[in-house]
Amino acid sequence: MTIGEKIKLLRKHHKLTQQEMAEMLGCVRNHFASIENSHINATPLFINCLCLTFHLDKEWLMDEENEDLTPLSKTYISEVSVDIYEEITEKIRRLDLMYLKVVDQMVNGLLELQEKK
Repeated sequence: MTIGEKIKLLRKHHKLTQQEMAEMLGCVRNHFASIENSHINATPLFINCLCLTFHLDKEWLMDEENEDLTPLSKTYISEVSVDIYEEITEKIRRLDLMYLKVVDQMVNGLLELQEKK
């Protein structure tokens, strides 16, 4: 499996468009699409950025003979996100039911806004 094929599977796994993934990686969509479609080779900088962003093993990505898709099934949450998630979770545990309902409404509203992006 080529690097481009693995990148495409990764993108689809995370339900991202080429544009969204390109923006995450700091490049334009056309450049990203060319890498994904194996028209051009990914630079070491692009590969490093991809691996850091999605917590991928670089050796797995570079090994075109490796057909194992296990690395794609891992949930992507950065270390910073984990810290924030744990902090928020601890605060939410201390809220009364009335306030939990307000938090639920706020989160639903934020999710709707995010989906509209």
